[in-house]
Amino acid sequence: MNYITNLFKLYAGNGVLMGLYLAAWVVIVVLEKKKENKIAFAFSAWYLPLVIVNPLVGTVLERFHMLPERIVRIYWLLPVFFAIAYGGALLMQRMEAGFRMGTLSAAIIVMGLIYAGIPIVTEENFVKAENIYKLPDGVIQIVDMINEDAKNGAGEGKAGERKAAMPLSLSTYARQYDGTLPMLYGRYPEDDEATKVYEMMQWESVPVEAVREKAKAEGCLYLVLDDTKEWTDMPEEELLEFIGSYGNYCLYRLN
Repeated sequence: MNYITNLFKLYAGNGVLMGLYLAAWVVIVVLEKKKENKIAFAFSAWYLPLVIVNPLVGTVLERFHMLPERIVRIYWLLPVFFAIAYGGALLMQRMEAGFRMGTLSAAIIVMGLIYAGIPIVTEENFVKAENIYKLPDGVIQIVDMINEDAKNGAGEGKAGERKAAMPLSLSTYARQYDGTLPMLYGRYPEDDEATKVYEMMQWESVPVEAVREKAKAEGCLYLVLDDTKEWTDMPEEELLEFIGSYGNYCLYRLN
């Protein structure tokens, strides 16, 4: 059941969107007279809740290690925005016909949607690009360090000689900059061992030795650590050799 709950939280956020959807669904069911419109906007996705809120489905998805961040897209099959828009239009139409208040109700609904929404054009979402690649400078600098170190023969003769494990803030961009760079994981890990490395690197206190051992076992030659987090159980320098750093990212070679 926790898996299903996490899916809902990822999609619904503060719950306003789903609240509007349910309200619009009721309006369509009550006010819409045309059967085909009712089916299209209210009943076309009647089977989806049986899947989305089904604990058995959640158990199966969790067993196969399907990340909620991916599976949450199943909610996209719900006609949420279409239903909200159509329900609002029906409500305004009824208000205009019964009370001559169509314009006022339209203004109230639009203002409510604006107030409940999240602005897209903000300083956090739109910032000046740091470089022509439109990628964080840290990604470019760290990947260049890896390539330069490998070019100098540090990993020569080893299978996957540049394979690297990076924090999420870098791993999502590294392959965009260099598509040939072998990664332990891309946006998200694909197997159990990679998942463990990924999860430990996100902890506030990172057990470096455990991360090093698991990354090494998966064939990684490089490890990037975020120094904004606390590092514990740091291995000896001959096992974890410092290569360089940029910003809060430190690059190490796994010897």
